[in-house]
Amino acid sequence: MAAEIEQAYREHGWHVYRRALGMLGNPAEAEDVCQEVFLRLCEHYDDLRDARKLTAWLFRVSTHRCIDRLRLRKDHRPEQVELLGRAADADERAALRELALMALEGVSARDQELAVLRFVDGLTMEELEQTSGLTRKTVSRRLERFRTRARKIMAKHRLRGEEGGDAG
Repeated sequence: MAAEIEQAYREHGWHVYRRALGMLGNPAEAEDVCQEVFLRLCEHYDDLRDARKLTAWLFRVSTHRCIDRLRLRKDHRPEQVELLGRAADADERAALRELALMALEGVSARDQELAVLRFVDGLTMEELEQTSGLTRKTVSRRLERFRTRARKIMAKHRLRGEEGGDAG
């Protein structure tokens, strides 16, 4: 089994590390997550001999590990969470990251995983079905709940921005 784990690390270790680095923004933490994921793989390898199952499993476990670490942080500084990198400037990116973290904190770990895989990683519905083991209908329902929550948070944020505003 050691040879198989080593082979999996050679093939997928960099992807797990990049995933963790992108979510956590900290190379040391990303290395820790990578190590944790492959240690867990040692425990579960017999169940994951199929390459597609292995890839999906590594992706799912690395996402969960990162979300767990983000949840444990007491200083949810936006610059530490690289979830949304598409905004125009640094201030906008920081605000969007903070909103994304707030939306993620309010849902179950499973729904967090689905949201990150869909909205950050861009997985298709078919890929989400395969990765999560859930039906398309269930995935759609959970993503819609997440979207609704995120919209409410964004609406509250906009209202606060207008109230506290620039009318001065």
